[in-house]
Amino acid sequence: MKARWGRMWANSPRAHRVAKLNLKAGARSFLKLTADLPKRQISTLVLLTTRHLPLNAYLYRFKRAEEPFCDHCDDAAEETIHHYLFDCPAWGRARHALIRALGRDAESLSFLLTNTKATQPLMRYVNATGRFKAIFGDLCRKTYSSY
Repeated sequence: MKARWGRMWANSPRAHRVAKLNLKAGARSFLKLTADLPKRQISTLVLLTTRHLPLNAYLYRFKRAEEPFCDHCDDAAEETIHHYLFDCPAWGRARHALIRALGRDAESLSFLLTNTKATQPLMRYVNATGRFKAIFGDLCRKTYSSY
């Protein structure tokens, strides 16, 4: 069964996209990465990794956005995860803080999504942009369970 799943996954178009991210394989690395995170931060990481973050390029595919372009850019750049994290001038100040915290590693999507040192700076970046505040709320606010 495991070998069959491996063959099916290898032939999947998603396998090629995930391979480009150079993600660490296995649930253990994901559990280690997310062990101390609140649910909303885990959700954000999962949506970033699976490329299902509700940006215009993604929403446009499902007719949930009028166009796939970034609302902040005049050059009709599609609002993809890459554009949101690395290119959009609207988030330059937040990106500068991310680069200050992580150095050159802040330019690598796979580092941002798989390294425990990158998780909190990435969450601060997403929080600082305010782009998903209506969905996730304050990503950097600590929450404590009642039990």
